[in-house]
Amino acid sequence: MKIIVTGSTEWVDKETFGQAMTWVSNMKEGIPTVRLVPDRGASALAKRMADHFKWPVEEFQTVQELVGAGGDLVVAFPLPGCMDTWDFLRRANDAGLNIHIVNRGWTYAH
Repeated sequence: MKIIVTGSTEWVDKETFGQAMTWVSNMKEGIPTVRLVPDRGASALAKRMADHFKWPVEEFQTVQELVGAGGDLVVAFPLPGCMDTWDFLRRANDAGLNIHIVNRGWTYAH
């Protein structure tokens, strides 16, 4: 299963992040491969979690490359006003990707 992780560079809520990624790992669809554009915040947390669980990580240089590569699921950690993350989600939606948006205290599955 190829999981695209995206989110705010200011995301610091490790508890919510961990809960969402535990949900991903419990899908029982094999070992997830995490796809991301390396950065701080949500992307850095995803890389650390993947390294911890020894999940493969595929890094892309640009958002467009990442969206073009696709995936089975997008797990997004946006914050209000995070225009880059919302732009990514628009592109992912336009590409027909399955999106799960996570925010502090609530989730929205699209």
